[in-house]
Amino acid sequence: MIIEVIGGNRIKAVLHRVEDGMDEIVSYNLDKVADQIKSDAQAFCPVDTGSLQASIRKESLARPAGDTWEVGVRAGGYVTNPKTRRIVDYAKYVEFGTSRNMAQPFLRPALLGNQENIRTAILTAIMEKMREGSE
Repeated sequence: MIIEVIGGNRIKAVLHRVEDGMDEIVSYNLDKVADQIKSDAQAFCPVDTGSLQASIRKESLARPAGDTWEVGVRAGGYVTNPKTRRIVDYAKYVEFGTSRNMAQPFLRPALLGNQENIRTAILTAIMEKMREGSE
């Protein structure tokens, strides 16, 4: 059986144009999802003084790292707890629990609740670039 693709060079050209600029649009879309993850994590976070909740932040803009895109949402650091007068360094103990305290996850549920948004952000970027590439 022989299969002939008519317009194969055009398809290759479209795919090359799609690849150009993909990093920017995926990064932009993932950055918006990271904002939502941050917001959800703050909503799920248990509150005593509000310091842990205030320490939740988006680490950086989404950026390509090889064949992956990275964006981070973190908790802890830089905020001082008014009760202890220490920097918030207990986010992992709240998230995962200790031998004395049950886990009160807030970051993982925020991430899991946005998995479909992550997929959509990437697929939307691909579809936009394909439309641009075919024009």
